[in-house]
Amino acid sequence: MSDPTQAPVSPVPTPAAFAARPVAPRGGDAEAEVERVLATLQQLDEAPVSEHVVVFEQAHESLRRVLSGESAARG
Repeated sequence: MSDPTQAPVSPVPTPAAFAARPVAPRGGDAEAEVERVLATLQQLDEAPVSEHVVVFEQAHESLRRVLSGESAARG
């Protein structure tokens, strides 16, 4: 059996590593998009359960774009 103390250590994120990550711009457009996505989720009670997965996938993709800054880059 191998010695676990010799295993490679994964780097622990440091504040500097987080600072190097791009940050999505905050602004009216991003906030409006998040509000729009949340509004679609609130309508799930009225939708058939068979449609829920599609709505969740669309919401996830929209939020991912907004939080990564992709929607700001396109607009």
